[in-house]
Amino acid sequence: MTSAWESDVVECKLCDHCEYRAERGKATCCDKCSGSNESDGHEAHCPRLSREVLQQCRWEHFRCDLGAEEEAICLVVPPRAPIEGPAPVLLFLTGNGHVDDRQDFLSGGVDQLLRNGDLRQYVLLAPKPLWKTGVLRHNDNWRTAWCEDAIWALVTEMLRRLGPTNVDPTRLYATGLSLGAIGVWHLALRYGEYLAGIVPISGRCEWPFNSWPKTGGLDQAVAKRLENIPLRCYQIDADRYGGTPVHDLEWLCWGLPETSREVTLRGMEPDRQVEVKIRSWERPSGKHWDLWEAKGPLKDWAYYDDWGGDKHCLWNRVYPYPEWGLPSFLASHAVPHDRCWKLDAPIPVIDSSKVEDSMEVDPPVESHPEPPCKMSTGDMEVMEEQVQLRHEESEIVQAIGLHVPDDEKIEKVSDVVLEEWGGSDAFAVKFVFQAAFASCCWCATVMELLPCSLPEQRPRSFGGEDFPLVLSPSRQSNARELSAWAASRSAELQKLLLHHGAVLFRDCGITSAEDFGLLVRAMGCEGYDYVGGAAPRTEVVKGVVFTSNESPPDQPIPFHHELAQSPTPPNYILFCCEVESKHGGATPIIPSDEVADFFMSHFPDFAREVEAKGVRYIRTMPEVTDPTSAQGRSWAESYAVKTREEAEEVMTKQGSTWEWLSGGDLKVTTAALPALRMDERTGRRVFFNSVIAAFTGWNDSRNVGEEAVVLGDFSPVNKHALRAVARFMAEREVAFAWKKGDILIVDNGSVLHSRQSFEPPRRVLAALRGKPLLGPALRAGIIGTGAMGKEHIRNVALMGEQMVVTAIADSSEAALREALEELGERAPRVAVFRSDEELINCDFVDVLIICTPNFQHIHTLRKAILSDKHILCEKPLCTTVEDCEEVERLLTERVVRSGSEKAPVFMTGMEYRYMPPIRRLIEESDSRKLGEPRVLSIREHRFPFLVKVDNWNRFNRNTGGTLVEKACHFFDLMRRILQSEPVSVYASGDQAMNHKDEVYDGGIPDIIDHALAVVEFANGARASLDLCMFAEDEQTEQVRVVCQQGSVEAKCPESTVRIVQRRKVRGLGRTPPGKEERAVPEVIRLPISRELAAAGYHEGATFFELEAFAEAVRGKRAVPVTARDGKMAVLMGVAAHRSIALGRPVRLSPAGQIVEEPSADPPPPLIQQQVWSRL
Repeated sequence: MTSAWESDVVECKLCDHCEYRAERGKATCCDKCSGSNESDGHEAHCPRLSREVLQQCRWEHFRCDLGAEEEAICLVVPPRAPIEGPAPVLLFLTGNGHVDDRQDFLSGGVDQLLRNGDLRQYVLLAPKPLWKTGVLRHNDNWRTAWCEDAIWALVTEMLRRLGPTNVDPTRLYATGLSLGAIGVWHLALRYGEYLAGIVPISGRCEWPFNSWPKTGGLDQAVAKRLENIPLRCYQIDADRYGGTPVHDLEWLCWGLPETSREVTLRGMEPDRQVEVKIRSWERPSGKHWDLWEAKGPLKDWAYYDDWGGDKHCLWNRVYPYPEWGLPSFLASHAVPHDRCWKLDAPIPVIDSSKVEDSMEVDPPVESHPEPPCKMSTGDMEVMEEQVQLRHEESEIVQAIGLHVPDDEKIEKVSDVVLEEWGGSDAFAVKFVFQAAFASCCWCATVMELLPCSLPEQRPRSFGGEDFPLVLSPSRQSNARELSAWAASRSAELQKLLLHHGAVLFRDCGITSAEDFGLLVRAMGCEGYDYVGGAAPRTEVVKGVVFTSNESPPDQPIPFHHELAQSPTPPNYILFCCEVESKHGGATPIIPSDEVADFFMSHFPDFAREVEAKGVRYIRTMPEVTDPTSAQGRSWAESYAVKTREEAEEVMTKQGSTWEWLSGGDLKVTTAALPALRMDERTGRRVFFNSVIAAFTGWNDSRNVGEEAVVLGDFSPVNKHALRAVARFMAEREVAFAWKKGDILIVDNGSVLHSRQSFEPPRRVLAALRGKPLLGPALRAGIIGTGAMGKEHIRNVALMGEQMVVTAIADSSEAALREALEELGERAPRVAVFRSDEELINCDFVDVLIICTPNFQHIHTLRKAILSDKHILCEKPLCTTVEDCEEVERLLTERVVRSGSEKAPVFMTGMEYRYMPPIRRLIEESDSRKLGEPRVLSIREHRFPFLVKVDNWNRFNRNTGGTLVEKACHFFDLMRRILQSEPVSVYASGDQAMNHKDEVYDGGIPDIIDHALAVVEFANGARASLDLCMFAEDEQTEQVRVVCQQGSVEAKCPESTVRIVQRRKVRGLGRTPPGKEERAVPEVIRLPISRELAAAGYHEGATFFELEAFAEAVRGKRAVPVTARDGKMAVLMGVAAHRSIALGRPVRLSPAGQIVEEPSADPPPPLIQQQVWSRL
């Protein structure tokens, strides 16, 4: 046992002005320390840990895991003053930021608890989160977690050491923040019967694999432990960092009496308040479970004003301030003596070294049926349920360490499950996992980036922010995770850049130019073409990444704003270190407002002249790039042109003048450009120019630096002043040594950068980005870039200012490459993701267009509907009616959450409605000029299904069946045209020709290739479908609606509409109408423009569908095709397949359900189903 004050954890001296301990790396306890111990002399977040308190605290050591490298370490804080009898005990588990000493352990948790006088009556136990001591583990999702077994061993040993005279085991409580909150939940799942109460703050329960299986409900032993625990959760409603416990509590308290009230509590600053909604459930045991949900983001501390509020750190209010109710909650609960932990009981020590595979997870045995030799339909359905790899449920995959989808790993998972099930249907198991892997999209857990320090780092002169801000991940990460982080926080990242000027990402797993390109695309900014710059560069990733200035290594590059001589310079410049230099080669940076302040205060007259006149840059560019000069880029490369005429056109647009010199060189004088500008974002002047770079650095065989810059009226500059500014820059610069994989993002509007000379080799990559992606156009993210995804890309490109693609996602690298080719010149401006979740979470997308394979729709929609984005989901909505109904339920919940007026738009994609001839037919039918529609016939004769990725469309289990995959269009048209609900479906179909000679992974395709269907509707109308998938070499559709007084017929691809209004409806005699009595058909041709025809395979329908979707998003019209429309089309397709299997009509209820009727011949199992026809 050692004193906390004497340990190396207390690295810092006492505060310079008071008796409080300073945080690690600082000289004072907080930035506002005034030397007073009164609260008004300190920041709201000030730790205020005094020497007196820390001298009373002790560090206890105990090897709670015999397999760990070192003993566990626990901080023990005794009560502040002697109390009568044994003291209650409060276990505190801290958050992820403190793991392995990344942050000061005594700040941001322990200190806040000790500020609450009512909690100083407790013995506080606070384990240090160190991997090498065994108190941390990887959970079932392979995330960092507290090891509840090791923690319990540590706690019980501490109780034994303290003894019955000092601690009361009937009053043992646990609380934790963020990662610690999750740890408290898990401790309760294992040892809840011994706990008098738990208080998780800002964290949910990540249920272990075998505690709450998807089928069978909560494990009874776990339920019993939870039932008797008083529980209070504190959460900010906007918090997504540690997950939210709202759904945990709502599920666990389903059907229990609930009360709620709203209160206003003090914030971190006394004059600010926080609104809190308190929900309470009474358990059958009589215990109460409470949820205190703060309305966020919280803005009760000035520090958060520029960050948009606090969304996570609620413990900074709950722990120090008694009015938040924590002390009173704890004091009101105790464990009965017969149930509490006995201090003389054996200590449950664990030994992780004896576990053969620490990543192995025990599957839930009780929820499995008896393992069959051959999987039946029911078995397959159970299997499919238990391997749904949604983001929260990917236990098996994470457990065996899979992160990339390939056949070898799918085989590996399949083998694991087959061994567990004892089955032999390898093909079936593998197929289920292929579907599950695809639905999961291989999304990694969201990374956490934590601030860290550099020796060269310093505060900015104005504002005091760290310059640069340095961020590193809390665990080993990779480029994909970093780009997903940036995409989901692009606005936050831009704010960080505004406040800090520059952000350095270190140790993020960046290994290549392609990795760097992922982050560049994910910034949520427009692309920027490098035109007009002097530096020689090489393009590395087309349109996105190029080398930084390739001028000779012995020539330093002076400070400048990138392309300041351009009328529209880039907003951001990004650097990535691919090869670090042994000596030199840093990229120094300096805040531009500091330079401007020095310039204006030391040379006010010249500064006013510069501000009034601006400056011009004069540069001579060679005809052929000169690699020996930092200004050696040829005029052709500089302006991205091939001829003099093209160069002159660019210079004219920029307002430059020029002179062609002998030998082909080009002398250019820019327009007068501002050198001192007002940064409208901050209200401060910046030294935004390339004056110092030109004046001191533009020296080669063609240029003289001191002659390269003049004032706007061509008068000379003040050379003395510019040399002084250059010296000031050198004195105040921040120059850190590059480390391989570093990424530095510089706000080009507020920070100047330069380059030191260096000893080769050195390779630093660069990228430029323009303004954030804002504006009138809807920003679209396309999930799934197969055939339909690419068709949407082409059609969005035709929408002008209505919509623009800003992100794409697909798990197939080949599909992504094809999509980027389809995007053409816009590709560098589009973010690329390998999972749907990464795109859904990015904050520069307004609308999601879901074009994934049918069987993946439900998995993507579960995540997408939780977002605040508008959604267009391609048909079919899902492959089963049950999944469609889940989508409807999720959408209803979203409406409740957001309010009906604010709820985002959801639309099902049914392109056939928008084919010009069919659209005209619908208009004619809706007009009722020909009376009510009574009979509708639809015919599509075409070629077989095309090849899809991994041939997913060859099997009913993926598509829902041909009458769901293909005929959902036609069933949707039936409901739309007849404007009634179906009551009966009778179908006949078979697999006569197509795909019968194909074999995929041992399976023969089972999709039917022709069918006839008759549908009866509630209003008495009838519709028929004639579908043949081996009839012609082109796709032909014919839709004919017969109304009371005539008919309308639409044909594709002829794109014609034929309208007939009968002359004589009644009173016919024994002979047909004569020629003179017959109606003359009106034939209307609706030609499709070349652009629309080239953009897809649906006669321009995709474009018109997108237009309708955009109008619905903007509130100009109602949603034309709802989720219910999508569900009903699937229901009719499912009923048609069922009719084929049963050989009789299938009835549908008004509520949209299949009416089950007894049958003497039950349908065969799905996995063995042979589709047949009965007449």
